[in-house]
Amino acid sequence: MIQRFTTLLFFSLIIMSQNIIAQENSSVFRADFRGHYGFIMVHRENMSHLVKGHPYMLEFSLSKATFGEKPWQQLYNFPEMGIAFVYANLANKKQLGNVYSIIPNLNFKLNKSEACTMWLRIGAGLGYFPTTFDVLTNHKNLAVSSHLNGAVNFVLLNRIRLTRKISIENGLAFTHFSNGAYKMPNLGVNIVTLNTGLSMLIGDDKKTAVKSPLLPHSKTLDISVIGTMGIKALEAEGEKYSVYSMRILFDKAISRKSALGTGFDLVYNTSLFDKLVYDSIFIQKKSAILQPGINLSYTLNINKLSLFINQGLYLNNVDVRSGIIYHRLGFKYKFNNRLIANITLKTHFGIADHFEYGIGYTLKR
Repeated sequence: MIQRFTTLLFFSLIIMSQNIIAQENSSVFRADFRGHYGFIMVHRENMSHLVKGHPYMLEFSLSKATFGEKPWQQLYNFPEMGIAFVYANLANKKQLGNVYSIIPNLNFKLNKSEACTMWLRIGAGLGYFPTTFDVLTNHKNLAVSSHLNGAVNFVLLNRIRLTRKISIENGLAFTHFSNGAYKMPNLGVNIVTLNTGLSMLIGDDKKTAVKSPLLPHSKTLDISVIGTMGIKALEAEGEKYSVYSMRILFDKAISRKSALGTGFDLVYNTSLFDKLVYDSIFIQKKSAILQPGINLSYTLNINKLSLFINQGLYLNNVDVRSGIIYHRLGFKYKFNNRLIANITLKTHFGIADHFEYGIGYTLKR
């Protein structure tokens, strides 16, 4: 099952990246070669033994420039869209090994200088770990238990142009790997690195951006219904549990880029049956594990892709260890004005609970 869900995530991101690129008539690409060197963040005391040295990463990325053919490109200062291939040596061959990643991304320009530009890259994809937790041969690896993991990457980058075609790049990067508690243990791996490299422009370097008047943002209230399903585990080599949710969302645009919203959640988490028994809490009805909640959200819209963060409050939660607060971080993709795809990571104060995969429909727009 993990292969099915991670494959869905992988191909969703790839299709989004290719679909955006295919829409453009531009033929200006950029190839980047970077080396990274840094450290693994010890975010839990019981994983400090996994840090044996400084990790390094080698990266090749290919991106495509935008020139304002679509209104959202001008709105975001003509970003670049690309995909990165990353190899990382985690400086602990026996317990962590290496990781191989493929990460579609968007690169946002933070200033207007052409000679020295600052960029923020945001990417999400997949990482493959050949070395994982094993109860007999690698029981100290509490960070990674599945071969396939979600990967999130943020890079703050400075690009200094040497010639019209060649630039040098220096930056600071944060990379996170986790399987969203699909399989335990799952402390995850957080890597912070400094990086440097060479960037080469491929194509018409004299092409200029197109600027045109932008339409005002929509002032209508969007009402959407999204149904999701996820899989999670409670312990190493343990049973897999299904988690279902139904969400009703109310979003109001506050600018051309972003929206604020609120909503209602109803979650049915089958892992709670065994978790409550472990805590010596016994329930009479299956409906007792239903977790209704309310939430507030912020959404950043980038063409058909929407990135969102969500802060929620359970109105009823028999799982006292998780508390009454929950969070979501994820994205939605609009196939059209009505149909939505959703992939979300649900957490409780930074501790991953599970990934949510779903389909939604906008009732009013």
